[in-house]
Amino acid sequence: MFSHSTLLRPYITIKQSLLLLIVVTLSLPLASEERAATGLPGPVSSPATNLPRPSPIPAQAINTKENERTVEGNQRTTSNNAENRRLTESTKPTATPIRKEGSLLNSSLPINYGIVIPQKQPKPLHQLVITASDIPEAERQRKALSEQAYQIVSRKSLIHLGLFLSTFQVPEAISLNDAQAQVKSLFPDSSIEANKRFHLLGMDIKRYGQSMMHLTASTTCQDKVTIAMLDSRVNPKVIHNKAEDIQIIDVTGKQRTPDKHGTAVANLLISNDEHYPGVLPNARLYAINVFSQGDGEAQETRLDWLIYGFNEVAGIEPKPAVVNLSFGGEYSSLLEKIVTTISTTIPLVAAAGNAGSDKAVYPAAFDSVIAVGSLDARSKRSKDSNYGPHVKLFAPGEDIWTINQQGKGFFARGTSYASPFAAAAIALANTKKNNVNAYIQSLTPSNTITFSPLCF
Repeated sequence: MFSHSTLLRPYITIKQSLLLLIVVTLSLPLASEERAATGLPGPVSSPATNLPRPSPIPAQAINTKENERTVEGNQRTTSNNAENRRLTESTKPTATPIRKEGSLLNSSLPINYGIVIPQKQPKPLHQLVITASDIPEAERQRKALSEQAYQIVSRKSLIHLGLFLSTFQVPEAISLNDAQAQVKSLFPDSSIEANKRFHLLGMDIKRYGQSMMHLTASTTCQDKVTIAMLDSRVNPKVIHNKAEDIQIIDVTGKQRTPDKHGTAVANLLISNDEHYPGVLPNARLYAINVFSQGDGEAQETRLDWLIYGFNEVAGIEPKPAVVNLSFGGEYSSLLEKIVTTISTTIPLVAAAGNAGSDKAVYPAAFDSVIAVGSLDARSKRSKDSNYGPHVKLFAPGEDIWTINQQGKGFFARGTSYASPFAAAAIALANTKKNNVNAYIQSLTPSNTITFSPLCF
């Protein structure tokens, strides 16, 4: 006999089977819709097999997971951004105010897009320059200082200046002031000074204004004069000169290639090229190179090299009618002594500097040197030209058309390029009238050079 429960089991099993079939059937289109909504591929059926499909992932679960990941990512991004802002604020550089005096080498660069571009400054020379009256004294200096760990860099006999000049490298452990005091105690009769740097005073800013030079009369300045210049190395091959007489002298032993600045200045002095005119096309030029490339890209000279250069000037025969000096630096008592001696027989003309102030730049500011400032196209003092009671003359110094070391034309600006015009005028006054001071006095009150009484 069968019990009631036994009869009920088949019925329950069939009912459960039917319910399961209905659920599976209804779930198939729903799964396809959920896949489409979430961007997942729809179910793929295989004609060769009838494999069971995996259960679909509900869209709500997928969206929940995605939202969780997005929130976590946003939290990380927000955290990173906050950290970056904190680091940026803590390390943000502050702007260095631009100085309104001094040379361009001492000016600070402004901040650009939050980044300060450091300006390359040449490493200070840690050297002493020492004079001696003869070679035995120079040798005593070398032996005594060698025992104190000083190293001799160079020693030259400057016969035209009547002295021996030695340059010593000072030990790093000794300051320059202490070194000077120490050496002075050993050799009290010698001139002892720290070796210094001097820099060219030209600026490469292009502005039109060639007509400001007013040098059409210079084509009649055919005087055969001898002149000299201390500058960077000149390329004589690109300068057209009637005399075809450019003497190149290098006292540095380091600069083999011509430089833009020296070539441009020489061209302004003696060129006979109608496209790049100079003032004295018949002049004989002694171009004495006292510059070499320094620690950076800029040309520079040093106190000892300048003294070597003036020694060459002192040996030129016949004496030059003028020496042009388109460079500047700080005061040197030793340089002043030598310049003062040279100027008793040869006029020295120098660029006043480009600081736009009354700052003294040497050698221009020495009493024995004729300092030259720059004029703009309106015959007004250029805004960046130095001025003051020591500036005796002014000449055009903006939009000066000249050439570089490759012979290509460019517009030059700066007291470096005003100085050659004044130097040419002084050379003519010296040879024709033999009275430079009278010529300078005739230019007052403007102190602006003119060639009208000099070129006929």
